[in-house]
Amino acid sequence: MKLAAPIPGMSLTKEPGNSPWEQPPLYDTPEKALSFYMEKFEDEESLDDLLFNLEAGFPVETMVDFLTSYSVMEGYHTVDVKMLVSPLLHEYFVTLADTAGIEYREEMGPTKDERMQEKEKQRAKVLLLKAMDEEPEQIAQTIKEVDAAPVTPDAAPMAPAPAMQEAPMSEPMAEEAPAAPLISRPVPRMAEGGLIKKPEVAKAPVPFEKPVEKPKIEKPKEKRGPALAGEPIPESASIGQVLNALAYAAGSSDKSWGAVKTVKGGKKLLGRYQAPADKIPAWTEEAVSRKYTAEEFLKSSETQQAVAMHRMAHGQNQYGSWEDAASVWFTGKPLSESPNGAEYANKFRQGYKRT
Repeated sequence: MKLAAPIPGMSLTKEPGNSPWEQPPLYDTPEKALSFYMEKFEDEESLDDLLFNLEAGFPVETMVDFLTSYSVMEGYHTVDVKMLVSPLLHEYFVTLADTAGIEYREEMGPTKDERMQEKEKQRAKVLLLKAMDEEPEQIAQTIKEVDAAPVTPDAAPMAPAPAMQEAPMSEPMAEEAPAAPLISRPVPRMAEGGLIKKPEVAKAPVPFEKPVEKPKIEKPKEKRGPALAGEPIPESASIGQVLNALAYAAGSSDKSWGAVKTVKGGKKLLGRYQAPADKIPAWTEEAVSRKYTAEEFLKSSETQQAVAMHRMAHGQNQYGSWEDAASVWFTGKPLSESPNGAEYANKFRQGYKRT
């Protein structure tokens, strides 16, 4: 009897180094190996065999692995080159299949769509089991009612029972009242989903009652700020115009970067735009990601501009107008909540007209 496969230990009878994969490879670079595969499938017969196998359901990934592993065994290239050319060869086969217009599978196992469909099935099963666990008593009661329901159709009347012959008795029996026909009894009907419809019960008429009038709830009046003089500043105003108008409202000039002003209560306002000194550390951290002291703030015109730009843009986005942003800058509140905000907003509008 001949054996088609080598017997155990047969490889030890040969001298080492005689196998093809133990010899120097024929193509020692990925470029040469890839050219070898490209030329291979330029042959019309080889290309037809490849497309036939892909259309028959042979995955592209498995085809690439088979060809490159075979080439390693035959000494065409090394395992390292196999790992480098496999992704390129995979894309090459996919391009050939797309060009030929055939359907193919890129990898073994279910496709992405099949995996998604399986997940949806599993999710539906879990939800169904969860619903059954939450209402076991209702499901059991429904099963009992279905089992107890008569099989007789609704429209078929029950056949009358045959009359019984009277037995001879000494005294005549009193006539019994006829029993109510079975058809008058409510027969439960099956609804969709296997549930039994409950018989409808007629509701007693409700005596006429005078509808109760609901108290009217007055909506709170929207707070509106004081009327301002002139036309509002458009939202499309440039930030340069806004900063110049802010400086005008603060009573500053181009040379007022180091100005310090003390107002009522000992509060200090710093710089060209009269920023409150107690807000400098927090505002500079928000605008330039670093806390500045009052002295550092007065020495840096770039930081003053950055803080003013950041706070004015924030106020405009929050309250919807540049005038409200200016009121928040000077008073800490929008026009609808600040009694002194209108004064600064009017100066702010005047400064904008001058730009």
